[in-house]
Amino acid sequence: MDFELNVTPQAQLIAPDTWMITGRGCTAYLCVGENFGVMVDTGEYYEDLHAVVESLTDKPVEIVLNTHGHFDHTGGNGHFKTALMGRLAAEIAKTPNGKFGADNLDKFPLDYTIIVVDNGFKIDLGGRVLEAFMIDGHSPDSIAWLDHRERIVFGGDAISAMVPNMYKCPDPQPSIILYIQSLAKLLARREEYDYVLTGHGRELFPASLIDNLMICALRAYNGEVDERPAPPADAPKRNEPGPMDAIPVELRCFVKYGNAAITFHKNYVRDTTRYNIVQGT
Repeated sequence: MDFELNVTPQAQLIAPDTWMITGRGCTAYLCVGENFGVMVDTGEYYEDLHAVVESLTDKPVEIVLNTHGHFDHTGGNGHFKTALMGRLAAEIAKTPNGKFGADNLDKFPLDYTIIVVDNGFKIDLGGRVLEAFMIDGHSPDSIAWLDHRERIVFGGDAISAMVPNMYKCPDPQPSIILYIQSLAKLLARREEYDYVLTGHGRELFPASLIDNLMICALRAYNGEVDERPAPPADAPKRNEPGPMDAIPVELRCFVKYGNAAITFHKNYVRDTTRYNIVQGT
């Protein structure tokens, strides 16, 4: 998959004081309160993302809330002063995980401060509070950010319409049982949100997406597997290995329910080895 150089990020108002920003890497979001704004992820921009944000609001925006540490979500962090993320996310946030970032690393501003946050951390933008929910799945120390005022969960890649619960990383891979425990934390607070915004989506999903992800995870836990549909004929072709290509095809599983789907590693369904990595976060 080729990445266009010199991209101008495109912004769209998707909820009150909430903009979706697309162009390269993940879908990023700008959330503004009465006092200041924050970014939820920053895509993979060496171009001046901060200038785009300044065109959208006159409130200061110097803080990023990352959903996890993959560079397609953190590459633009350096256009801001501070990034808040999980402990293990902090270890990889400034390291490219794809060819584009590696080839252009000298162009990315990486001189920003990382502050590690944990489950339950809250940030008040002024009449608008976002709360961190630690999620194991796509990446250790992923965070789903719950926006209490707008009743939105910003789910990153761990809460999305197609969750890749395996990755090109050393074993142990994410396990379904730990993902179920993570989803349970959000579902225990189900009355506090109505919508979900995802790491690579382009729409405001209903909160039932999280219900459906739990059903997917429970199906996987019970040994159920669905046949994964073939990609559309017009889907972009990669010119580099994809994030799961290092995992043998026979170990890649897929399950779906409603508008949700999960890919997962066959050997990591009831295995809790990864708990030793993520416990306490």
